[in-house]
Amino acid sequence: MRVGLFYVAIFLFLCGALHAEQGFTLAVNCGASVVKMTGYNDTINSANAYNTSLGINSKLKKLDTGISPEIIVGYDFAAPVESLEVYLKNSLILLNDSGSTAVWPDMVIAQSMKSDLSAIYTGLGARFNFASENIPALTGYAGADAGLCHYYWNFISEETYKANGDNLYKVRKEWQTAVPGISAEAGINWWLTGNMGISIKGGYRLAAGKVMVKIINISGWTGATEGEDYMDYSGFYWNAGLNFRFEQPAASGQKVKGGQFPDIALWLYNEAQDLYGEGLYRQAAQKIKEAQDTAPGNPQLEDLADKIQSVLKTEVNADNVKKLLKEADEFKDKNDIKKARMRYSEAGSMDPENKQAKYNLDGFAVKAAENYAMAVGLKNRGSLREALAAAKLAYDYGGNEDAWNLKNSLQAQLKNKKEQDRLYNEGVEQYQKGDYKNAAESWAGVISIDPDDREAAANLEKAKQKMAAETGDEKTGVSSALGEAKNAFNIGNIDEAGKKCEYVLRMDPGNTEAAQLEVKIKKLEEENKKEDLNKR
Repeated sequence: MRVGLFYVAIFLFLCGALHAEQGFTLAVNCGASVVKMTGYNDTINSANAYNTSLGINSKLKKLDTGISPEIIVGYDFAAPVESLEVYLKNSLILLNDSGSTAVWPDMVIAQSMKSDLSAIYTGLGARFNFASENIPALTGYAGADAGLCHYYWNFISEETYKANGDNLYKVRKEWQTAVPGISAEAGINWWLTGNMGISIKGGYRLAAGKVMVKIINISGWTGATEGEDYMDYSGFYWNAGLNFRFEQPAASGQKVKGGQFPDIALWLYNEAQDLYGEGLYRQAAQKIKEAQDTAPGNPQLEDLADKIQSVLKTEVNADNVKKLLKEADEFKDKNDIKKARMRYSEAGSMDPENKQAKYNLDGFAVKAAENYAMAVGLKNRGSLREALAAAKLAYDYGGNEDAWNLKNSLQAQLKNKKEQDRLYNEGVEQYQKGDYKNAAESWAGVISIDPDDREAAANLEKAKQKMAAETGDEKTGVSSALGEAKNAFNIGNIDEAGKKCEYVLRMDPGNTEAAQLEVKIKKLEEENKKEDLNKR
């Protein structure tokens, strides 16, 4: 019931928070807390020691660890990367003794204890996020908070008995805990999507103070009926759980988001920025309009659109057309196709009848289509580097989204291909050194990148066969291994004969037959070629 009230209170808080504007985060964690509880645990230690001195088997329980479920609601003020976040934390520290006893030698109860020293730590704080814009992403944070460690149902019930079973006293202590606290923590989040992730964290809480206690006499108590106890919930804690984000897109200063196609909006925004920086304002205005159609109401887009329109109002067309055409011709002569295209396009937008701009743009469009088709064909044939070069040219000539997407896709594939070839070649080297286990791991890594790599799959099987043979060798006696070495040598299996000899000499360094056979093997190896495994 008491724990239920805690969650009801948090639920009511969340109902209001989730109707707020963008930036809210929610974390639901569970873990463990280590607490000092110095006053209580010192009393338990003293009671156990005193009972033991009387011959009593005393197993009264200390309370120094507890399960700690937790809910945190935060507000992130900035973009995912390096942002400041404020948060409200509610951590429940469950500390219960459902019943521990001290027993006289004849098994009569001498003392029994029941207690609930649980606490809720509520803290308001801030943390600095070290994050990544890419999803999935491994991120981190560090933060600190201050608040109150409180609980209104703490109690201790104690009963004591004589050796003959007569009751000495029964008493119940009750208090409403409220002590100040601060904590500092750091953690790691793994964001699986833009709105959900998993987390693990650790920290230290400092929360201690004196609390007024009401002592209720049930029977036999002759002491004070009120007093003070020192409650100390300080200690380390560890948690793991789930994180959620509740944020509206397109907050000022963030990556462009919103609309039905946020990636297109981002691409158009970046294009518009580049064009604006180059002084190509009409093209920039067109790109920003397309971006606004995709992500309406985005403040970043509106900002840039206002800047562009402000410049366009003061632009002198005739002079700019001549200037742009001259610059375009110069960039074309230098083979800087992208900058030439951008300037011909700007001149054409200022003067749609300009024949020079139209002629060059038509020629660029043809080149863009040719290079795009070439890039697709090369990609299908597996010539990724050549395909990437053609895709880059297609993008430079045409500046369209399809070429941009193809270029990015090929760059990602080449990155994987580079790692694939590195692992394959590493496997070849390890195999030739007789390190079959690591060779198998390397080729398995290749297959994890490209399951259709037949060469890696075939080599992996070879390595597995070699590993199985080596395992068998370890179980074979020296004389048996020597016989196998001779047989392998006689049928021309030099590699296998060498390995068997190596095993015999490792186990029996003075074996003359194995030493003589090894000399013959080395002589033949120098005459023969190495096994036909070529690097890529």
